[in-house]
Amino acid sequence: MGDAVTNILTPLLPYLPIVLVTARRYHAEAGLGTILARQVPFAIAFGVPWTLLLLGWVAAGWSLGPG
Repeated sequence: MGDAVTNILTPLLPYLPIVLVTARRYHAEAGLGTILARQVPFAIAFGVPWTLLLLGWVAAGWSLGPG
């Protein structure tokens, strides 16, 4: 769950150079900070439903993993 939400915020994202080059094509001053700052709303938008899903799963009493 946490990995899925924060993957778009890490500078280690494999596709980040592609995103950065594409962003610079349309906005020459775009940098790493610009890209990461614009991805924060998406991380929040993914984080809220994932957290609600986890809370619902635990509230239902279902197992979080094998065994």
